[in-house]
Amino acid sequence: MNKDLLNKRIINLYKTGLSTVDVGRKLGISQQMVWLRLKKLGVSIRPTSYYLRGKSTWNKDLKNVMPSPWNKGKKMSLEQRQKQSETRKRLFREGKLYAYWKGKTIPIESRIKMSKIKREQILNGQFTTKITRRELNLEGKNHPNWKGGVSKIRDKMKRINLYIRWREEVFKRDNYTCQICGKRGGELQADHIKTVSEIMHQYNIQSLGDIIKCDELWNVENGRTLCKLCHYLRHSEMKKPMFYKSRLFEYYNKLIN
Repeated sequence: MNKDLLNKRIINLYKTGLSTVDVGRKLGISQQMVWLRLKKLGVSIRPTSYYLRGKSTWNKDLKNVMPSPWNKGKKMSLEQRQKQSETRKRLFREGKLYAYWKGKTIPIESRIKMSKIKREQILNGQFTTKITRRELNLEGKNHPNWKGGVSKIRDKMKRINLYIRWREEVFKRDNYTCQICGKRGGELQADHIKTVSEIMHQYNIQSLGDIIKCDELWNVENGRTLCKLCHYLRHSEMKKPMFYKSRLFEYYNKLIN
């Protein structure tokens, strides 16, 4: 069919009062094509409510009669929630469940809205949350574990030439081999056997000048070469002994097998 002729027929049929769906059916084309052509020709599209005039909705007589949801006002048991959580995790792993926000950033406007709603809920007692250290003003000097800003001084220490030389001497002495798992080369790190924080606390080190003067920090005998994983596990042992033992056991099993 000629394009101009098709356009004329669409307009004529639409002006008779037929909907875009009915026009499409008569001409054997899709409703979307009818709608697009009418838009292109500058014909105003009638709203859907135009075709519903004088017709009663399907639920007109069922208002306030519809049954309430079966789970309204009921709480799920802990077993049900765990089962539901496991099912969702399994479906997500199999790729059957799509996580909408995965790999995306929530817009700043949405985050502000969410934050406001959460605050209101907390104030009204509808929502409970963990109180952060910042909210309790327990940051920095106000924290009970404050040791005079040791972390910042320790970060500066790792940038000075004295530390770089000490680390190289430790690596050379150990032949660039991890002293726990025996792995040679790779991503190696120099570890203080007597920790830096213990030495700093013992000698009351407050500045970078005090670090340079402290001989125990630069004693090669107090250092050892560790790979990145063993170094991480070594410090995990100090914080969480059981976690360290389980992770170390798994790691050495892999090495043996």
